[in-house]
Amino acid sequence: PAISALQRGAFEQAGEDARAKLASDGKNPYARLVRAIVTYEASMRALSLDVRTLVIGGAAAGGINHAYLRTSLEKAESALARVEDDLAVVNDHPDLAVELCVACWDIDWNGNGRVDARDHVLLEIEQDEKGEPIPAGDPRRRPTFRFDHGDVAWARAFVSFQRALIDLVLA
Repeated sequence: PAISALQRGAFEQAGEDARAKLASDGKNPYARLVRAIVTYEASMRALSLDVRTLVIGGAAAGGINHAYLRTSLEKAESALARVEDDLAVVNDHPDLAVELCVACWDIDWNGNGRVDARDHVLLEIEQDEKGEPIPAGDPRRRPTFRFDHGDVAWARAFVSFQRALIDLVLA
């Protein structure tokens, strides 16, 4: 159920389903993968909103609230540590694979309170292999990708990089 919810882009439901599975099988690699993705998405969305708040508030007030910035970064770093823990378990299962159409997710990526036209096309493939534009509505704009062990390794490296960057800013 967690994978199915993730494939639909229902992050909250996917997270609930993953937590339920992990309550009975704490090492389940598919549930750990879903929890990692859901935790990552939620933490990066929160950090993005916090940064926007800081920038807009800082511009209006003439300065940045450093305590708010520190708290936001510490929360993000803590969430990324949990993501990294989940991905480490998933990494021990080299045969694991999940198929996802990330461009099919109806998510308010820009945080304006609604899923608008910009959100719909954000993750679409806009050009073919020859560099030619792919017309709107063409199924090639929304392919299904197979995420496997190599993607898990890449995700672990990316999360480690983000944690290091946050640590640098906090220092």
